[in-house]
Amino acid sequence: LYRNQKAGTIPNLKVIVWKQGETEAGGAFNGQDYYRQQFDLLYKAWRQDYGSRPKVYLGQINFMPEFNPRAAGIRDFQRRTKY
Repeated sequence: LYRNQKAGTIPNLKVIVWKQGETEAGGAFNGQDYYRQQFDLLYKAWRQDYGSRPKVYLGQINFMPEFNPRAAGIRDFQRRTKY
């Protein structure tokens, strides 16, 4: 946001690309529910800062190298985010 403000590019911003999630899929986090809540906060902040003009594209996380039962729930949330 800071860089876009300084560059004066916010009125011309067309797309926000978000590819993240591997940290939330593991560790002490609660998986899909935690990710959904945090993404909702992030999305609302984008809309507050950038308005409704830029489209948001969400890329799914890569497959985890080790077994992680939480990863599938987060991938499913990312797949259904447009809803």
